[in-house]
Amino acid sequence: MTREYFGAQQRGLVFAALGFGLIVLRCGAGTSSSNDAAAGAHASSAGAAASSAGAAASSAGATGSDAGETNSAGSADNVGGSTAQAGGGAPAAQAGSGGGDLPTNAETLDYVCNEQMLPLMQSEFAADLDGDGNADNAYGKLNEALEAQGVDLQGASNAESAAGRGLQLLALTVLNSNLVTSIGASSTLSRAVAQAAPDFGGTGSFKADGAAPSTSLLGAIINSQFRSVPIAQGSPPQRLLLRLEFGGPVDVPVEVYALSFQVAESGLSVGQLNGAILASDMDMYVPPVLAASLNQACSAQPDGTACKMNLSLFDANKDMTISADEVRTNALLKSVLAPDVKLLDADGHYAPDGAATVKDSFSVGIGFNAVRTKITM
Repeated sequence: MTREYFGAQQRGLVFAALGFGLIVLRCGAGTSSSNDAAAGAHASSAGAAASSAGAAASSAGATGSDAGETNSAGSADNVGGSTAQAGGGAPAAQAGSGGGDLPTNAETLDYVCNEQMLPLMQSEFAADLDGDGNADNAYGKLNEALEAQGVDLQGASNAESAAGRGLQLLALTVLNSNLVTSIGASSTLSRAVAQAAPDFGGTGSFKADGAAPSTSLLGAIINSQFRSVPIAQGSPPQRLLLRLEFGGPVDVPVEVYALSFQVAESGLSVGQLNGAILASDMDMYVPPVLAASLNQACSAQPDGTACKMNLSLFDANKDMTISADEVRTNALLKSVLAPDVKLLDADGHYAPDGAATVKDSFSVGIGFNAVRTKITM
């Protein structure tokens, strides 16, 4: 038999082990706790909308482009390969770089994301983040492997939303109350404070978590669709705290590069957010959750098949417990959790390089729907 065969067989065992462990974890799951993440300044939608309409008007030029997003077909435009131009050829304003007084003809509508849609294949909700012409979504690739082992990631995400945990708030500022065409619109995303029995009926309210990082993106609404202005090269990306499923819910900082959605008074639909997790953050937050899920199989059934498989594949020091470090150093897990795009320079500023051999970020694309609400501070 060839080496390639053995490699594929071993990969199958690893994901089978993950599947066993994650299913057992889900069966016994109760409430989840949030991981700490670096807090950022809580940007206001008023400040973002007050940036000059001329800068945001560059997104009108992006009307015919997808701002880097794609559907499950997998084709994508370049998010960051070229900087959008505003007015007389000046670079477009950096997302969220605005300030000043809110225009008198502006109105802000509040929404809460009641459904987060996870990619179940690499091409779903993907975007070309690094400018190499290929759609990026390493998160979708990982989820595809886990779903193949029977792990219901979408069901787990839905349960978190229904319980009021990890919800995202979106404040949409438009000019002249216009939800069809509004050059100079902005969207501010923030984390909601956990709330039992959340009201998604359109009349509820949610409190924004001022300790969590938020992000404001300038853009435009054309034909009732909001698209954010591409981030300018050389600018620092903004971070958002997202709750994502990695066999368990993980609160992880995500650098946001593109946002789009269909706009209506009652809610937002066909939403898509594209961003990336720094390799250092992936290493910090994800392995402990995967280790806990693998150990749960042994807690539930110490003599079971899943426990024996997990220990044989991941318990390198044979102490009958799988540690986060053993997950980190497992050769095959390292490959599916590895960064897949090079997006930043040495100063942490946006500098996509599709030809780079050393990657620094793990690409993430998700979908969402949202309903009207009231955001309180």
